[in-house]
Amino acid sequence: MKPILLDIPMPIETPRLLLRPPQPGDGVELNQAINESFEALSVWMPWAKERPSVEDSEENVRRAFAKWVLREDLRISIFDKASGKLVGSSGLHRINWELPSFEIGYWVRNSFEGKGYITESTNALTQFAFKQLKAKRVEIRCNSKNERSVTVIKRLGFEYEGCLRSNDTHANSMESRDTVVYSRLNGDGLPQLDVSWQD
Repeated sequence: MKPILLDIPMPIETPRLLLRPPQPGDGVELNQAINESFEALSVWMPWAKERPSVEDSEENVRRAFAKWVLREDLRISIFDKASGKLVGSSGLHRINWELPSFEIGYWVRNSFEGKGYITESTNALTQFAFKQLKAKRVEIRCNSKNERSVTVIKRLGFEYEGCLRSNDTHANSMESRDTVVYSRLNGDGLPQLDVSWQD
């Protein structure tokens, strides 16, 4: 089957979170989240080079929406059910539909940090990838110095595969960085979590 013809049920729900693709009109909320968290994001995220305008953020979500429709990239917006606020962003990236395999990426808004939301959303996305999308491999990569990200990865039982030494630059500087690679080949042993989506 051609990926563009694949029906992907949304949203994904957990006890605290609602996960769905970015949509036109989400730019204001995304802009607020990025600007609130910009200093932290600029340390780790290569795309956080300058503060975006609301127009920049709206363009961003519309491009992400278009890539979702084309099945080129499956970015996910994470919302707190209680407040309706954007918690952060995640998604299934670097997709190989033939295998299939996916890479999960994520960032969290400053005001929601340290509450387990990224662990919860990453667990949900991992389950979704294996159960719904029939993944054969799910991986997570991050800067070797990003201890919080590595903690999430280990908490979810991803296995360490190796370190890509000096394979990228460190966010906004030209300093080289190492990238660690972790993966799962199935969902066995993931922490218990109530996750649902419509088949």
